[in-house]
Amino acid sequence: MADSGRGQKRGRRSRRKRSGRSARRKAPKKRGDSEGARQANLIHALNHPLRRQILRLLHLSEDSSSPARLAEGLDEELSSVSYHVQVLKGFEAVKKVDERPVRGAIEHFYVSCVADDAKILALLDATKESDEEK
Repeated sequence: MADSGRGQKRGRRSRRKRSGRSARRKAPKKRGDSEGARQANLIHALNHPLRRQILRLLHLSEDSSSPARLAEGLDEELSSVSYHVQVLKGFEAVKKVDERPVRGAIEHFYVSCVADDAKILALLDATKESDEEK
């Protein structure tokens, strides 16, 4: 009997059920509205070295920056920087201040929201050397 090629199943999607949640992880829920809760949220947001580097660059910058500019300055992948900027935005460590169309896409610009928080700035300063080694 000749092989008709029908035995193989190509291009079929997985039969595994999906939970309906998006593939992207979302920022954890905020813990409250008090100043202490805000600091706890910010400290939680800064548990990743790339997020600390992003926030440090935004804080030191006199102007807003886009994830593309940040990725270039940090020598990191744009997708990774964009994800971590979104996490920082979810924790209100950065805020979007502008957007503009660039080659068929929209470039978003962000600024730091931690200029008035001495503890967070001290944390960023204390972790600078260890973050730059990675």
